[in-house]
Amino acid sequence: MKAQFRKRAQSTVSPPSVHFGGLSCEPVEIVGDVQSPGDVIDVIKRGLNVGAIERLRDELGIPSSRLLRTVGMTDSTFRRRQTTGRLDRNESERVYRLGKLFLLATRVLGSPERAGQWFKSPTTALGGSTPLDYADTEVGKQEVEKVLYRMAYGIVS
Repeated sequence: MKAQFRKRAQSTVSPPSVHFGGLSCEPVEIVGDVQSPGDVIDVIKRGLNVGAIERLRDELGIPSSRLLRTVGMTDSTFRRRQTTGRLDRNESERVYRLGKLFLLATRVLGSPERAGQWFKSPTTALGGSTPLDYADTEVGKQEVEKVLYRMAYGIVS
């Protein structure tokens, strides 16, 4: 069974998260249980568990090589990280960024399966590229978010 990134409603302090429909979403399967933005930052600075990559790969339904390319890692670097068990700060931030995009897509599209498919499909709003192609930079991530928000609010993309 796929590990699903769970959405988490915060009643106190909201971590920096995707806001949609009044709820905050935090990819707790990636960062663990966090209570504040500071907790998220600390987890990313320490380095995410390398298993976060495998969970995200399974959710997106893509080969490891494709996910590694999106998060800017080589196969040899990934093998070294498997030995240590932790990603470095930059890798952690990129995996976290992609996990948050996946959560937003899941909320907008209604299911992890639809979100995974959407990430792999060329989109006119992204000039015929796939959202996964755009998700490898911060600017690209912002463009994917814009498309998802337009979809969520019924604006043709």
